[in-house]
Amino acid sequence: MSENLKNVIKLDLKDRKILSALDENARMSLKEIGKKSGLSKQAADYRIKNMLKNGVIKKFTTIVDVGRFGYSSYAIYLSLLRTTSEKEKEIINFVVNHPYTRWVVTSAGKWDMKIGLSARGINHFNNISKNILDFIGENVADYDTNVLVSTQNLGSNFLFKQKERPILNELHKEIQKIDEKDVKILEALEENCRSSLIEISKKVGLSPDAVNYRLKALLKNGIILRFIPIINIPILGYNWYEIFIDLKRLSESEEKILKAKLKTISNLHYIVECIGKWNFELHVCAESNEKFRQVLMDVRNKLGDYMKSYGITMIFENYKNTTLPKGVIDDLLNEMKL
Repeated sequence: MSENLKNVIKLDLKDRKILSALDENARMSLKEIGKKSGLSKQAADYRIKNMLKNGVIKKFTTIVDVGRFGYSSYAIYLSLLRTTSEKEKEIINFVVNHPYTRWVVTSAGKWDMKIGLSARGINHFNNISKNILDFIGENVADYDTNVLVSTQNLGSNFLFKQKERPILNELHKEIQKIDEKDVKILEALEENCRSSLIEISKKVGLSPDAVNYRLKALLKNGIILRFIPIINIPILGYNWYEIFIDLKRLSESEEKILKAKLKTISNLHYIVECIGKWNFELHVCAESNEKFRQVLMDVRNKLGDYMKSYGITMIFENYKNTTLPKGVIDDLLNEMKL
């Protein structure tokens, strides 16, 4: 397991039902969560607060489709050389605080670090990647990049069976116009999507009814996709792995079959489609290396006819997880002042 046994928290059935309800919609009311878990709303509230306190839930956040604002998603994969623990902390701190990064993890395998980020096109991405690589400098042993085509967040299917989640198209799409108040609402919901309408209204300077109206419009227009909890996977006794899949050249019908087979793989957390050195990244959560090996065998059996090769990393620590980076917020607000 990825945590010491004494640090692993075992969830009972009630906690799992609460997490399942929150994974379905993290803004769900306490009354509804109580119904789904067979508890009073007071008992559900107590358990949620306890899971926040003991670190099972890191935060409640919002999946925002920044493609609606002209951004696409990219990834940088880094292999580091001659890094002390102090230097690694310095690098992590720089990358986490970079205004356009959205996902930062350390890992073992070919890559020591993976960075997801949002950028307005290739030139913008090139400038961001140069900025990051220049900072790391001689400590970069090797790196690669990918353009992200789509991300399907499967929630915590490894903990409890969930409904199929919508796929986020990560590429730039038709621009949606929003104003400063909308941006402030998105920022508040990214920070804590369980904030009440009254709490959000105080932050953005609108009435609760006005906030609710705008929130419904942001959902209807596809700018907000979901409200989710960020679950601390290692503390529940699970390891987090990535399988990088490089495919043979496929026909349209073969690609459709492959995508259908992907969804039958057990213990999936995310499915990411890419353009670059590999075609798919499968994020797998398993309670041990042996259980991960069983998942890997399943992948090889089901997808073997379509694969050229595959690689594996094990994720150690998730330092940043957002779909609305600070740089995007600042860009939008600055453009509104022009």
